[in-house]
Amino acid sequence: MAGYGGYGYGYGDVMGRTEERIRFRPTPQQILLPMLPALVVFGSQLLLLLTEHDDGFGRTMREVLLVLIPVVFLAALPLNLWAGVTLTPTEVLVHSIRRRTIPLSDIRGINIEARMGVKTVVITDLHGRRTRLRAPLHGFLSPDSHFEQKFHTIGQWWLAHRGN
Repeated sequence: MAGYGGYGYGYGDVMGRTEERIRFRPTPQQILLPMLPALVVFGSQLLLLLTEHDDGFGRTMREVLLVLIPVVFLAALPLNLWAGVTLTPTEVLVHSIRRRTIPLSDIRGINIEARMGVKTVVITDLHGRRTRLRAPLHGFLSPDSHFEQKFHTIGQWWLAHRGN
């Protein structure tokens, strides 16, 4: 399988048999950019704590933030690394906070939708439920130069395997 941000064609062991898969993950920039505001707040609070001599409530809150922000950052990082989508010959595995499995035979359409300047792939199933994928996606602050190619790969995979 390819690394982060890439897509790879690989084989995985599923219940004792080898099966072909394609995995898409967010790019490193797409993983780290949402965490940037927390890092800015962390840095500013650390700077204030080191330069200020206040022993009151403000200092206590800064100390709490200096502990809380890294904990949240470290908790969110594995979720962002796990996010993405895996294509198998029979289903689409959507990796997010909660994993979702969509059988290829239940998919009605795969489209690109833009919301607030970010293009994402959306899967619509036979019941009308729409699932926005965390990867691939493309936007001004979260570019993916291979977005269109990845979208076409997902669509071609669905067309080739939906009868299985």
